[in-house]
Amino acid sequence: MQITRDLAEDSGAEWLLSGTYWEQDEKIKVLANLHNVNTGKPLAGAEAVFNKEMLESPPLDFKPQNFENALLEQKAFAEGEFVSGQLQVEVWTNKGSENLLFIEGETMKVNVRVNRESHIRLLYILADGRRTLLYDDYYIDQSKVNRVVEVPGVFVCAPPFGAELLICLASTVPFNEVKAVEEGGYIFITDESPKAVAREIRGFKKINNKESYQAEAKIVITTMEK
Repeated sequence: MQITRDLAEDSGAEWLLSGTYWEQDEKIKVLANLHNVNTGKPLAGAEAVFNKEMLESPPLDFKPQNFENALLEQKAFAEGEFVSGQLQVEVWTNKGSENLLFIEGETMKVNVRVNRESHIRLLYILADGRRTLLYDDYYIDQSKVNRVVEVPGVFVCAPPFGAELLICLASTVPFNEVKAVEEGGYIFITDESPKAVAREIRGFKKINNKESYQAEAKIVITTMEK
């Protein structure tokens, strides 16, 4: 939330409106909150509950069509997640890291911050289930430790659309190569099983008995057609 507040403050905004919604049987519950950007102090809150049938005419989807598959991907990468006291990594976009929505044609920039020298690997899981490496080995040296680093490249929101996942892995030693093919300027991982992909992109070994650490961070992103 602090990253979101910083982005809002930089834009000149004084107030930040945020919210969430979820299913309750045949109803949708919506919560919204208004906060002061500078102090974080809440000004107001609102709650609304309505029947799902209100979204049927005209038809309006309240969750991505690939929602179930996206949950399976998130679950696969949640299992065996690296948590290290020696290495921490943060990741966020030019829109922050919470409740992210990108519309077709909008661009995304990725920022990271680590607490020690690290190799960075960015894996992006598209709405159709394909998995692409946005950046396979970006090295952050000692001069950039504990500083905001923008990963090279600007990424454009394009089909397919739906719930997508950005995974940032950091490692103190170089990553192992993964089985991948290049297609249309993207590097796609060829393994089909989410669990197999999770193991493959995390895999590493010690080099000359040197201690090695890994950490990771994830962002859920919803993309929509214009």
